[in-house]
Amino acid sequence: MLANNSKPPIKHNPPIYYIHFEDYLRPKNVEKNQKPLLLPEKPELRLKLLEHPVLVAGRKSKWQIFKDKFKKFQQRFAKPKPQTFLRTPERHGSPTTSQGEEDLGKVKHVIAKCRQKVALRKRRWGSIKLPQFLSFLRARNDDGLCKRKSGFEIYCEMASIHGFINFVGSTTGQRAFWCFVIFVAISMSGFILLLSHLMNTSTPTILYTESTQFPTWIIPFPAVTICNMNLMSKTKTNALAERFKRNTNLTKTEIIHLFRLFLYTAQTIKASNEEYQKLDVLLRGQNMTLYELGERLAPNCETLLLRCKWKGRHERCSNIFRKVPTSTGICCAFNSHLDKIQNDKRTNLENNDDLEYTTSCGAQTGLTVLINPELEDYHLTQRKMAGVKVFIRDAYDYTNTNGLESIISPDTIKFIRIMPQQTHSTDYLASLNLRSRRCYLANERKLFHFRSYSQVNCLMECRSMKLHETCNCTLPYWPRKENWAYCGLKERECVFQYKGLVTSVLQPKAAEQKNNNYAETFICDCYPLCDFNMYATFEDSGILDQRLRLDVYENWLTFIGTFGGITGLHMGYSFVSGFEMIFFVFVRPACNWLTKKQIRYRIKRRKRKAQLEAEKKRKADEERERQERIEAFLRMRPYCQY
Repeated sequence: MLANNSKPPIKHNPPIYYIHFEDYLRPKNVEKNQKPLLLPEKPELRLKLLEHPVLVAGRKSKWQIFKDKFKKFQQRFAKPKPQTFLRTPERHGSPTTSQGEEDLGKVKHVIAKCRQKVALRKRRWGSIKLPQFLSFLRARNDDGLCKRKSGFEIYCEMASIHGFINFVGSTTGQRAFWCFVIFVAISMSGFILLLSHLMNTSTPTILYTESTQFPTWIIPFPAVTICNMNLMSKTKTNALAERFKRNTNLTKTEIIHLFRLFLYTAQTIKASNEEYQKLDVLLRGQNMTLYELGERLAPNCETLLLRCKWKGRHERCSNIFRKVPTSTGICCAFNSHLDKIQNDKRTNLENNDDLEYTTSCGAQTGLTVLINPELEDYHLTQRKMAGVKVFIRDAYDYTNTNGLESIISPDTIKFIRIMPQQTHSTDYLASLNLRSRRCYLANERKLFHFRSYSQVNCLMECRSMKLHETCNCTLPYWPRKENWAYCGLKERECVFQYKGLVTSVLQPKAAEQKNNNYAETFICDCYPLCDFNMYATFEDSGILDQRLRLDVYENWLTFIGTFGGITGLHMGYSFVSGFEMIFFVFVRPACNWLTKKQIRYRIKRRKRKAQLEAEKKRKADEERERQERIEAFLRMRPYCQY
C-alpha cells in the first residue's frame, strides 16, 4: 500500500516523432493553406500519431470545397473595390497612439498585398499557363504531406520505367490519362516487336559483306565455255551426206536439208511430217540417234581454238579445253569438271585440287584464247550472225545456253573482267529448316544425274524430269537416267507442246518468287546452295576509230545558263534580282553618303552664315553703344566745365 505522503507519479509528455523526408518522398506541391494540426493544445491528435505516426492535415469536405470554388468564381467576375485609407476624423488635439498604429498597420497590409500581386504576376509571366481542359494535370490528390505508402506506390516512385511516377498523388483523371499514355506506349512497343518477329520469321537470314579484300587465289577460277554460232560444220555435213547417199535413193542436197531437222528443239524449223519421217528412216538405216548425229555434225574444238595462254604461259588448247554437252549442242569448256561428275569419277567433291586457280589479277595472268570462227565452214546457225558465245559459270554447273552470255564477233577483241563473289554460311544456319533458310547445306540434296548439287544443275534435271513425265523421253545433251530414252522425231509433237520447258526460266519453289506464270507448273525445290561462288562479268570491246573534239568546258553563255538555272531553282534569282542587289549594295549607300555630305555641308554653311551675322550684329551693337557713350559724354561736357 502506498503511504499518504507518497508523491504522485510524474507524467511525462508523449514523445515527438521527427520525420525525415527523403527526396523521392517529398511532396510535389505543398499547399500553403494546409497546415498540420500537430498543436500542443490537441493531445488527442498526439495519441493518434502514436497509433499511426503520420502527419495529418486538416481536410475540407466536398461541400466546403464547392463553396470555396463558388466564392472564387464570384470574385473573378466582381468589380474590384477601390482601396482607401481609413482615417478617423480629426478632433481637437492630437490623435491618440492607438489610432496611428491602426492606420500604419493598414498601410503595411496594403503594401504587402501589392507586393504579393507583383510577385504572382512575375511567376505567371515566367511560366506557360496550361489550357483550361488540361488544368487537371496540375492537381494533386494528396495533401502534399508524407503518408504511409503501399508497395505499388513506392515502386512507382522508384521505377525507372517512364510514366509510373505520375500515378502517386494523382487524381482519378490524371491516373486515367497516364494509364492511357502508358497503354499506348506498351501497345506500340508490342506492335513493333510483333512486326520485327514477323520479319525475322519470314526472312530469318541476312547477307553481310564480310570482306572487300578477300584473296583472289582462294576462289576457284570459273569455267569458261565457248560455243560456236555455227551448229553444223559444213565440211562434216558434206562428208556425212556422202556416206548416207550410198545406202539411200536421196540426193546429197536432200540429205543435207534433212540434217537440219535434228535442231527442231533449238530453233523453229518449217518442215512437213514427211520430211521428219524421211530423216527417221535415214537414221534407223544407219543405226544412229539424234544425239550421235549432233556430235558428228558439231564443229571441232581443235579448229575453233587456235592459241591458248593461261597464267602467262602458252598451253595447247586441247590440253586445257574439252568438249562438254550443253542444252543446244557440243561446246568447248575450260576448267569444267562436269564430265567427271557425270561419269562418277569424282568421289570426293570437297577436294578442289583439280580446279584451276589464279594467283593474281589482270589479263596477263588470266585466260587468253585466239579463236578462229571458220566463217567458210558455216552451214546452220541459231541466230543470223557469226562469232562465238562465251558463258562464265561455276566449274560444276551445267552450261545452260538460256543464261547470260557474251557474244564475240569476228575481227574483234574483247576483254571480259570477272568479279568473283564467294558466299559462305555460318554454323547457326543449320538450325533453321529448309523453308526458312531457303538454301541447301553441303550434301543435303542429292541429284539423280549430277554428283554435285547446284541450283543450275537442279533446274536442268527438273526440266528433263518434267519432260520425261509428259513425253516419256528427254532431249539430247540433257541430264537423264540410264533407262530414259532420247526424244526422237516421233516425239516432236509432244516436245513442241511443252517447249516452255526448254525456253522458260525456272525459279526455286517459293510463293513470293513465282513471277513466271508459265513456269509455275514446272518449278522444283531447287534452292541455291548456302555456300557458293558467283562470277559477275564486265565486258570491254575493242576500240573502234574515233574522232575526238577538244573544247572549253564552260564559257560565258553556259555559265549564265548554269548559274541562272541553279540560283533560279533554289532562290528564284533573276536579272532583276541582280540589279536589286547592286542598287541596295552600291547605289543606295553611295546616295545616302552623298546626301549626308550635302546635309552636313548645308548645316555648316548655315552655321557659318549665322556666326557671321551674329558677329556683324555684335560689332554693330558695340559700335552703336560706343557712339551712344560718346554722344552722352558730349552732352554732359558743358555741365562738366562749371
